Amino acid sequence: MDLGSADADMVAFIYDTVVADIDKFVRDAELYVDRSDFNSAEARRLAFKVAEAQLSERLERFASGLSDLVLQYARLAGRPVTLTYPP
Repeated sequence: MDLGSADADMVAFIYDTVVADIDKFVRDAELYVDRSDFNSAEARRLAFKVAEAQLSERLERFASGLSDLVLQYARLAGRPVTLTYPP
């Protein structure tokens, strides 16, 4: 991966690891709700909850990895970690 495509790669990674599963759940559940089949919608919600139990854990690992990357870059660049971009 080169830096020029880093943003697109990051978006693809986030979609593939998080958003795609949520989108599929919403599509599936909407079909049941549209048919007023609330029992099946609830069963799908519970199945999603079980299947994605580790989603929060995966997001935390991802955020931790990004934080580590920022800290390493700051150390290697000899720059402080700041919340704002210098003028």
